[in-house]
Amino acid sequence: MLGSLLWSEKRDLTQKTLSNINKSLDQNKKHALIMTKQIMTKRYANIKQVSEYTSIPVKTLYEWSSVGKIPCIRLDRKLLFDLHDIDKLMARLKRPYNQSMETVNKIVSGINENII
Repeated sequence: MLGSLLWSEKRDLTQKTLSNINKSLDQNKKHALIMTKQIMTKRYANIKQVSEYTSIPVKTLYEWSSVGKIPCIRLDRKLLFDLHDIDKLMARLKRPYNQSMETVNKIVSGINENII
């Protein structure tokens, strides 16, 4: 079909397709922003919301909650998470770039000292 179309028709078809893709992406971005705003205005969130908020898989959150690595409130079979606690946890998990470079430098300097 595309072979029989004129150049201008092909260009128009491509532009319409790109326009549809952009509209779809905009809708997905709007949905993500709405979800983030909804989560941010709440103090407590369920496990799916925390998974979206942190990008940590639901399975991992269940594992962490069962061993006490992540604080949660258990109501029967439902888990609720305090977003303030989640923010603190994420801050603790963050590893600064300089820390890893310092470790590498210590190892390299130790190797150099042993050679000399």
